[in-house]
Amino acid sequence: WTAPVARTDGSPIAMSEIAGFTVRYGTSMGSHPNMLNVDDGYATSATIADLQVGTYYLVVTTRDSEGRESGDSGEVAKAVN
Repeated sequence: WTAPVARTDGSPIAMSEIAGFTVRYGTSMGSHPNMLNVDDGYATSATIADLQVGTYYLVVTTRDSEGRESGDSGEVAKAVN
């Protein structure tokens, strides 16, 4: 993923204000019951361990240093073989 340069309201967000990201995922389109917290505001990827074979649907949100969370990114699908 690419870190955002603006908040949901359009105001700018500096990299130093980003506390981390949350990756939400599941095996059904539009359903993301599992999550992985990434507590690094400079991260651009993450590894989810121990996934079973199948297709996973993922979204990412951004958390700022004050605990506010963005809306979901666009959903992406990834096949695990």
